Amino acid sequence: MLSSENKKKLEVKINSADALLIITGAGMGIDSGLPDYRGPQGLWNTWHPAKQLNMTYENLSTHEMFLENPELAWGFQTYLTKLYQELSPHKGYYDLLEISNKKFNGNYFVITSNVDSQFLKSGFDENRLYEVHGTKRLWQCTDKKCNKRFSPWNMSIDKLPTIDENSLYTIKPLPKCINCGAMARPNVSFFNDLFFNENITKKHSLRLEDWLNKNKNKKLIILEIGCGISIHSLRLKLKDGQYKMMSNEWKLPREFLSFDKTSLVRINPDVTQDTQEDLNGIIPLGVGGKKGISIIKNLTKFK
Repeated sequence: MLSSENKKKLEVKINSADALLIITGAGMGIDSGLPDYRGPQGLWNTWHPAKQLNMTYENLSTHEMFLENPELAWGFQTYLTKLYQELSPHKGYYDLLEISNKKFNGNYFVITSNVDSQFLKSGFDENRLYEVHGTKRLWQCTDKKCNKRFSPWNMSIDKLPTIDENSLYTIKPLPKCINCGAMARPNVSFFNDLFFNENITKKHSLRLEDWLNKNKNKKLIILEIGCGISIHSLRLKLKDGQYKMMSNEWKLPREFLSFDKTSLVRINPDVTQDTQEDLNGIIPLGVGGKKGISIIKNLTKFK
């Protein structure tokens, strides 16, 4: 839990900062009722084909699976997409939005590896959101040439295929590309995905770069929430004087590296994942996303 020393430090850091950078991973959605992928209550205990076939999240979530076994691939994606559509963002999202708008006057940016669109549902500005792994609310073509010509498009929930109630495999017809008629797939960066359409995420990346440039002379606070330790995580680590992500998807420009200008708060209940070296330059909060954001909100002095 938060020590009195870290509590005081956090209060000073949050209230002296001029800009807010929010970085979230899968742990941010747990309080909304979203299952994690690999944990004891993860999808492998709730989506029975994966368990029966002895399949992992990694080998099911590939572009090749859509080509080799599209009914299975779309069964899983339909299951997830409907789950994301039905669930509502937890209170932490709204507290975080209040902090972003009232304390920082809208001077914030969100980077997330999540593909569930919960930030948009809770009212965050789409122009201040970088979904590094894409999103299930968009679809793209499975054809590489088509992807070079066209950008992803908004998916329609009523165009999701029907799922067989017994097998959870989908029943044809499967979603089609609106441009060429080939099979569609979610605009999500799957494992070892050479077919991911980056047209939208590149725009997000450029907006982030522009925001960072505008704030390079200001004090920045980073809230890292629910980022685990997998190689695909957006978790930050201070190494060789520079904050870097485990996934190498993004790194903080050098203008923000001095400790008097940049602070990092890690909200994650699994404190056993951190060594003392991992916590160098980081204020740890060993709680879940919703509770951690509530603690920060209570320490924040609103304007």
